[in-house]
Amino acid sequence: MRKLLFSALALPALACLISCGPPELSPEQTMALRQAESREVQVPYAVVWAATINFLQDNYYDLGQANKDSLILTANKVKAKNDPSNELYWSGVEKNDYIVVNLTFDPIDESDTKVRVNITTTRDKGSVGFAAYGMVSSKNKKKVMPITDPAVYKAFLDNLNREIQRRWMAQQMRDGAKKK
Repeated sequence: MRKLLFSALALPALACLISCGPPELSPEQTMALRQAESREVQVPYAVVWAATINFLQDNYYDLGQANKDSLILTANKVKAKNDPSNELYWSGVEKNDYIVVNLTFDPIDESDTKVRVNITTTRDKGSVGFAAYGMVSSKNKKKVMPITDPAVYKAFLDNLNREIQRRWMAQQMRDGAKKK
């Protein structure tokens, strides 16, 4: 269990620490970013997991690593000129940039789940895998930049939370209909 928890928490941390050229943040900025990257919802983990997958697919992400038991989900996409997902909150991300999203989940108890998201971007398709796992090849010097704007994370998590709440309400309605 300890190993599982470490692997679930280590992925976003590694993405921030090892990625090429991360901006220098003060301790206060680092704490604010960490808080912006996380959201606790009063919804069971199974519902949060399914809603997150739906949210990413609805926003044209390709799912990468998806392991419900390891509490890890990765996805990526190319920022298109006319992005149909209308993600206007991606600060500094330009057309044809690759966006990599790493999510970790913490099922706090039966009815509460914490979600943490880490977003990186790169202009080099070959480094999408590196961005997803937080590693940069020393030979190729792939440029992977973490997104550090708390407003980006707020907008992402607000949109994700709407999908989580929609799915949770639908689940409760189905459960209520079964009881009748």
